[in-house]
Amino acid sequence: MSARRTRTRRAPVTVRATVDLDVEDHGSIVLLRPQSGAGTDWLAETCDVPSWAWVGGAIAVEPRMVDAIVHGARDAGLAVRGVT
Repeated sequence: MSARRTRTRRAPVTVRATVDLDVEDHGSIVLLRPQSGAGTDWLAETCDVPSWAWVGGAIAVEPRMVDAIVHGARDAGLAVRGVT
């Protein structure tokens, strides 16, 4: 008797890139919208955000502040979408 090989089929591995922070440029104001728990936690711990700056689940910041915030988020290992 010969041993039979059985092949098991594996589901294809899909890699899903998680976005932690979305950047929406609206000209004179930029919205930073957390998209994950890590993004929300990082914003809360790192940025001193007054309650009035929260607009529809995002924080409103001046365009001149965005680069520093994005660099800090990326340095912390967060994925940021909406800027290069």
